[in-house]
Parts: sequence; C-alpha cells; structure tokens
Amino acid sequence: MTELILQVTYPGGRNPPQLDGFEHDAGEWRLELSEYQRFVENITGVTLDTDISAREMKTIQSRLEGCISAYKHSGECICDNLQGYEHIDSMETVQELARFFRVLVATRVEDSPPTDSPSVSGR
Repeated sequence: MTELILQVTYPGGRNPPQLDGFEHDAGEWRLELSEYQRFVENITGVTLDTDISAREMKTIQSRLEGCISAYKHSGECICDNLQGYEHIDSMETVQELARFFRVLVATRVEDSPPTDSPSVSGR
C-alpha cells in the first residue's frame, strides 16, 4: 500500500491528537493514514488518495463526527464494530481521527481559497 500522509500547518491552541502515525513539529501536523485508510473509506465512503479535495475532507470529518454522535446517543452506529479494523481499537481513536480532520478542514477554510486542496503526499 502506498504511504498516504496528510499534513497541515497549525500554530497551536489544541492538543495534538493521540494517533499512531501522527507527528507534530513546529506547528506542522502530519498523519500517515495507511493504518486508518480502510476504516475511513468504509465508514465515510470517501477514497483516500493524493487527489483528495477539501470537500472530501469535510465529508470525512462530518461523517466521523456523525458516527461519534450517533454512538453517544444510542450506543450504536456504523463504526461501533471496531474489531474488524486492526488499528481502530476504541471510539476514542475515532474521536481522535475526527479531531485531526476537523483541524485539517478548519485550517484550509481559514488559510486557502475554497478551491485549494489540503496538502497530501503519496509515497
């Protein structure tokens, strides 16, 4: 599988998410997504690749947060069957993924014209 890295320049104000593959240094947040790719794609319906758009990032964020909200209200949601995903061991991991995407989307809205895509690299 190709390594897929999402990165964002974020000056601070929030604690960084606690995720495997996450790095931060001098305001730069980077997340290597290969461990989460199948989960994100199955739950959100968005294919993660190097051409991902800002709209797709917002869709991922919204669907992850919707899953978390449904789980909190009813104890059930599409993403509560976590044992099928090796690196997603709890709803806390889902919350941390949603938090990363929330910051990614927010910084793109603040810093970029609406047509710009987030920084994505494939290796």
